[in-house]
Amino acid sequence: MPPSADDRAERPGPRGPLSETPRFRTLWAPDAYAFACDTAIRYAPAVADGQTLGYLWVSITEEAAGFVPADAAGDDGWNTAVAWSARLRRSKAEGLTALEALRAWTDMPEEPRTGRIPLGSARTAPSVDDLTQLAQ
Repeated sequence: MPPSADDRAERPGPRGPLSETPRFRTLWAPDAYAFACDTAIRYAPAVADGQTLGYLWVSITEEAAGFVPADAAGDDGWNTAVAWSARLRRSKAEGLTALEALRAWTDMPEEPRTGRIPLGSARTAPSVDDLTQLAQ
């Protein structure tokens, strides 16, 4: 008879007792803009096939940027957030400020994972919290 899960959890492994809670440690991650700010932001919709997937935002005065998925986009919005996270890391690695990154990605061709940021669509909001309410 094979050992039960309880037996396996108590049996010491090569690095100590087996556990359901692994411990992970980040060894390296590329630079990124801050994920939050307390200042006004510029934001623009990421659109694909006429649907708003979410909103790319950047702080006006801080080096912070992120993406807020639109609730109506469902899983597509969350998948787009992952793709924008990678784009923002690339922009940071290229030495762009957060505002420059927004400008650089505006009016680029539509891509399936990120949509596109239409020219002239950027707006100002008092905070990321206000944008999050808009995205609901």
